[in-house]
Amino acid sequence: CSCRGPRRCRCRRPAGTGTAWDHGNCTTADGGLVGYWYAGEESPGHAGEVITVPRSVNVRADYPDKHNGYDARAPVRCTLAEGDRVRLSQEPIQVPGDAWWVPLQSGDLLE
Repeated sequence: CSCRGPRRCRCRRPAGTGTAWDHGNCTTADGGLVGYWYAGEESPGHAGEVITVPRSVNVRADYPDKHNGYDARAPVRCTLAEGDRVRLSQEPIQVPGDAWWVPLQSGDLLE
């Protein structure tokens, strides 16, 4: 577990989580793409910016789009906690329905 204040502990592994949990929170062994997280109806920023995650979010293996029948329930790879600082290494992706999904690379979650 690692805790950064009340209710900010990362001790439980969500059911169905993938390899992003096996190499530390939201990282992969090869240092590549971890997955995508839902940002909401507005883009959280642009590539190169550092943002603060406004609420806890699941990082999923894929984002909803035509290639997967707009399925927003891809397997959870890891979880970002409210208040985590994340570097946007790629531009967020706008999907139909005015929703924004953010690619998360290994190393984007800042300590």
